[in-house]
Amino acid sequence: MTTSRPSRTARRSAFTVVELLVAIAVLAIISVGLSVIFGTVGDAVTDGRRVSELNRAAARIELQIRDDLSGLTRDGFLVIVNRYASNDQGQVFSADNFADAIQPGVRVAPADQQGRARRTDELMFFARGEFQSKRPPLTPGIIASSSEASIYYGIGQRRPINILADDPNNARNLYFNPSPLDANLRSDRLSRYAHLPGNPEPAGQLPNPNRFASDWSLLRHVTVLAEPQIVRVLPAEAFGRRRTELADRTLMMDSARQIALQPASRSIFNSLSWTDQALFAGAPGSVPGDGISRWWFGDIANYGGGGGLTSPADRSLPAWRSSGVVDIAQGDILGIRRQLESLAVFGPPSNYYAPRTVNVLSPRPATFAQSADGFRVQWLDQTTSPRPSDGRLLSLTNPLHRLNLRAWALDMLPSLWDGESNPPRKLAGVRYEELPTRLSYEPTRFPSNDFGRLGRAVLEANQEMLASSVFVPRCTEFIVEWSYGYVDDTLAQGNPNFKRMLWYGLPRSDRDVNNNGRIDLQDHSAAAPVDRAANRYIQRNTDEPRREWIAMIPPDNSLTNPEIVVFGLTNAANTPANVNPVVPWPRFIRITMSLADPDNPTIERTYQFVFSVPGEQG
Repeated sequence: MTTSRPSRTARRSAFTVVELLVAIAVLAIISVGLSVIFGTVGDAVTDGRRVSELNRAAARIELQIRDDLSGLTRDGFLVIVNRYASNDQGQVFSADNFADAIQPGVRVAPADQQGRARRTDELMFFARGEFQSKRPPLTPGIIASSSEASIYYGIGQRRPINILADDPNNARNLYFNPSPLDANLRSDRLSRYAHLPGNPEPAGQLPNPNRFASDWSLLRHVTVLAEPQIVRVLPAEAFGRRRTELADRTLMMDSARQIALQPASRSIFNSLSWTDQALFAGAPGSVPGDGISRWWFGDIANYGGGGGLTSPADRSLPAWRSSGVVDIAQGDILGIRRQLESLAVFGPPSNYYAPRTVNVLSPRPATFAQSADGFRVQWLDQTTSPRPSDGRLLSLTNPLHRLNLRAWALDMLPSLWDGESNPPRKLAGVRYEELPTRLSYEPTRFPSNDFGRLGRAVLEANQEMLASSVFVPRCTEFIVEWSYGYVDDTLAQGNPNFKRMLWYGLPRSDRDVNNNGRIDLQDHSAAAPVDRAANRYIQRNTDEPRREWIAMIPPDNSLTNPEIVVFGLTNAANTPANVNPVVPWPRFIRITMSLADPDNPTIERTYQFVFSVPGEQG
């Protein structure tokens, strides 16, 4: 019998342990390599997507600003405010060892431990075009519109989230109840801090939603300029009021405090917006003795919960644009121009009322020098100042006129400033919220009648307005500069600024001069490609005896003090008859802004845009 012996190959039916370990090690190495490769590719795709999205956003931003500037009219003014984020005492948040630095800079996010000084500039100009209020109409077809407006760009300011009731009915909790009466000055009580961008909240206080730069938003706030219409098409009926009834028709018509049934500021100047409390005799909707209504239609509303929000004292308050729910002001561009130039001769805003003295819970002052009603009477009286003809006395060589002009220019902004302090101090930005603070109201909050339905419509409109001005979310810095198109020909080749256009604003460097790894205030104070424009007269050309005033109002040598420039003024006093002195308009405006990545706020990308200023060049 023959037997067969199995071959060695046949006997080996599996891998050895050593072979398996080697194979696993090789696979692990290959897997790690592949993961690194795919991770790198994934990161590149993510970065590319991030850059692409930010670039698209930047393109939309540029188109909107360019479109706005195309409507700029030189019948008005251009106001540029250069400032660093600071507290309400003007102390700049900076990581540098400066005497006015009180904390290690503005942090972009909680993970950022360094922080730095960040610019929060403001820009406002007047434009002509087609404008209408963003506020939802109380009745269909009744919308405030105008061919004139002021357009403002600046970092906004949210209110701290306050979930605690400040009174039994929660009516005074301004976080949940936005109101035209809210100046957005402090977080509900005077003992609390000013919630300005970059300001760290004190221990035990409500968190400041504006503390970190990645939470900031750039606002585009358009103030529709409109005069009350003597004849307006009124609805046949609005919340139980009928135009066939004299008292109802009087209440629905435009008045000193309303345009198209919506709350309107009495003037673009915050200090000229107060109403004489003595004019509110009688119940809302009663016919005044002079037949001119001074009510707002919302005064008759029942908001539910009480709180005294519609007391006569409250009705004397301005409809603050800093509330974020008001975008209408009474007046026209040429009238505002005459008022600004005349008021600069007359005196500072505190001759009427200064916003710095506003109390957030009881904003009406016990006494103040003049109401909007008193100002208008005074303005039309040619025997007393201020009056339209006073503008011919404006002298930009007069230091007092320049100080007054700076204060009144700041008083025009929708944000609130103490323009009379030295240096000026910003008190509050324009309020905004990314979402309504109250998405729904309790069914039992409002009475089931016309007054209750009106109250609900008003409060819902207030909520909707909070997000209406948000232009660029996660805007971590906003810088505005200007140029006359000149180049410094004295610089030699090799100089970093050789053949670069001269730009003006707060001194600012675009490079790390001291090589410490960041661009800080020390770099800005060194040789910078952006510098201040000096106060001086300049000759337009050799053939024309025309001089122009470059309007630093007033000159300032401190790096961190705000700088306010007003273009478009006429310096009528102290000049020969053959001279046409004006503050020359810039040829170019440059806007630099930084945007934070929504997924990783510590990543910022900076964009810069240059725009031509339309109209006759200075």
